Amino acid sequence: SFEISPVRFVQVACTNVFLLWLIVGTGAAVRLTDSGLGCSHWPGCERGAPLPEKNVHAFVEFGNRLVGGVVITVTLLTWLAARKTPGLPAWSRRLALAVLLGALAQAPLGYLAVASDLRWPVVMTHLLLSIALLAGAVVIAIEAIGLRDGISEPIVPLELRRLAILFTAAGF
Repeated sequence: SFEISPVRFVQVACTNVFLLWLIVGTGAAVRLTDSGLGCSHWPGCERGAPLPEKNVHAFVEFGNRLVGGVVITVTLLTWLAARKTPGLPAWSRRLALAVLLGALAQAPLGYLAVASDLRWPVVMTHLLLSIALLAGAVVIAIEAIGLRDGISEPIVPLELRRLAILFTAAGF
């Protein structure tokens, strides 16, 4: 049977983290350059013209969409690799699946953002999901590094970790 080594899975997981971080950055670029409606159609840029014309806003918006396609591909590969990495806990595999499903959910959310003329609740949901996916990918990468290097006892007591989760949830 086909297996992925822990060393290789760390590389895949870290690539996933980087790309999820990158999509947050390109999404921020879309927002900061006011390019959110640079492409009025979805998934292509304009009706009948899938690629952007010579307009900076369209290139910024379409570039973000292209990065999103790469992110979905890498999250799929991460989930498949997690399934084939011996010693990886089952919860990590489930988290990798959740990150993949969340990345897939970003596409219709992006469509809704464009269709709603960038209404803030849709845009904010899009951003918060991106941050949650990035956090999930970081947890997977940390677990992969632990598997590669040998897992040690946590430094932070269980009660404090639970409190951190509670504060994070309250922050969202």
